[in-house]
Amino acid sequence: AGYVNYCANAGYIKGRGNKIFDPNGKVTGYEALAMILRAIGYDKNNEFSGSNWQVNTASIAKQRGITNNITDTLLGQAATREVVAEILFQAILVPTVTFNTATISYTNNATSLGKDVLNLDKVTGVVVANEYANVQDDDLKVLAEGKTQLRVAAGDVRTLDLGTDLNDVGMSENAYIQGSKVLLISEADNTVFDNTDKKGEHVDIGSASKFSDVSGMSKNDSTEFFVDFDHSTEHKANRRIELRVKFNGPNAETDFDGYATDISKVAIDNKYDVFVKGAATHLTPGTVADYADHTGYDYPVEYVKVFRVDDPVEDNDLSVLKGIFGMADNEDQTKYGIAGSVYVGTSSQNYEYGWTNNDKSDTMSYNAFKAEYIDTDLIKNWSTSQDGEWVKIIDNNGDGNADYAFKTTFTLDKAVNTYTSGDKSTLRYYSLDLINNKDDVEQVKYLNTVAEGDIVLYTVIDKQALVWKANSAEDTITKINDIYKRTITATTSTGDVYSQSEIDNATRLDQRIEQMSENVNYRMYLDAFGRIRAYEPVDGNRYALITEMYYGNYRNNRYVLNDVLTAEMKAGDEGITERVVNNALNNDFLLTLSNLGTYRN
Repeated sequence: AGYVNYCANAGYIKGRGNKIFDPNGKVTGYEALAMILRAIGYDKNNEFSGSNWQVNTASIAKQRGITNNITDTLLGQAATREVVAEILFQAILVPTVTFNTATISYTNNATSLGKDVLNLDKVTGVVVANEYANVQDDDLKVLAEGKTQLRVAAGDVRTLDLGTDLNDVGMSENAYIQGSKVLLISEADNTVFDNTDKKGEHVDIGSASKFSDVSGMSKNDSTEFFVDFDHSTEHKANRRIELRVKFNGPNAETDFDGYATDISKVAIDNKYDVFVKGAATHLTPGTVADYADHTGYDYPVEYVKVFRVDDPVEDNDLSVLKGIFGMADNEDQTKYGIAGSVYVGTSSQNYEYGWTNNDKSDTMSYNAFKAEYIDTDLIKNWSTSQDGEWVKIIDNNGDGNADYAFKTTFTLDKAVNTYTSGDKSTLRYYSLDLINNKDDVEQVKYLNTVAEGDIVLYTVIDKQALVWKANSAEDTITKINDIYKRTITATTSTGDVYSQSEIDNATRLDQRIEQMSENVNYRMYLDAFGRIRAYEPVDGNRYALITEMYYGNYRNNRYVLNDVLTAEMKAGDEGITERVVNNALNNDFLLTLSNLGTYRN
């Protein structure tokens, strides 16, 4: 009774009219709303009286953002605890008001009921950094665990002692703070497109109209595009650049690979010229994925690459250049067994009183060379994503224009074994390099327990690898659907339907749904959205004798990308079956001989 008397005397409670107070009646949402609005300072002009009091109450509450999460239907019913709690929580955080009798209007005060009574503040801003990503600057690292940075205004970034998730980055969020303690961080008003709702389906936002059709938002010059939460950049040569590096033996090349990058693989991807046996033999790649696997590979071996003006210089090209600057010694190769040169201009050498060396790696530092001869430009946008990549586009200020367009890539990999150095043990993977730091990874964050032999997913964000054990499923495939389309799916005996993932697969397991056989029990390894990225028969692989191999005249979504081969196989008492040759790269059935072309076993 004391509380009721206090509220009645303060004018917060006025009964239901006609001298009826009805203390035992059920309070509606509108009535609860009127009480709390009076506590804020409203109803000094009797706007909550008369036939329109419910309309006025709802209108003011909507203007102040108190009922954004409550429907009008709920307000007209008996108020539940949840509705009352929502009204109270939102109302105590808005500024109180004072009625001006001269202008018959309300003005906001400097504080709220929450601040006056509980020392509670509400701070709204955009999450720009946490322990998973940092989008303030490409050179900044992730924060310590349990920290979040909120950009409240330009130049006003506050560090909060409460952790948030990767999904919060770029979002407008509310932080509720009592004194120095952060009680809660929750989502504010955002417009969001997230392809998680479509199981990571690919998108095309290459044009303004496509961007709008996909996201429901517009893009402008202020829209920031990120790949793996970093701005995309590209490097280009601004002069003719020629690099040469020669290895006397395998140990020299291994040392270089550990210091810089795996050059025999880079040479395939980036089309280097490769010479062996003292430049007597020029290798052609054929079908190998690594020159080190080439049947004609021998030492000494020399790699040569020429960049013309405006030619792209990939990140691994930069690693090769850095390796030359850091390890090559043309005069005395006894230390590393590596000779290397980097030339700039129209001639690899200058003729001045005879031929003199023009090797830039002898006359300047790598950083100075990169700054002078390689231009780095910010790529304004990315345009497409693959099935299985995460896309999130955010308008965090309600103007209809996207503020952030994020694309996050993933790789399916395998924890092969454990590398131990001293008292430190590190898992070794096929792709992710945590030993030699070729992937520029400074720390790893495991999101669940990973052990040797596990198939994992990972992404690298701000020099931190996020790694977690991939989900898998075991079932018998009963039907392959839409085999000739990108929408291909596999149906299992339990009725589950799996789509094809297109993320990177480094597991060395089969990966294409069209190569699965019906009525076979598979262990399927799934991407972050539950799509199939790799698989293996639960009962193990079975082998067959190849009796013939010949050219075909169609490809049919097969593994072979630049060739069309069909193999006839016989397994046990089964009849001869025809199969398209799998794994065009490093295929045992495709033998490439240096200078002799490609032959079939």
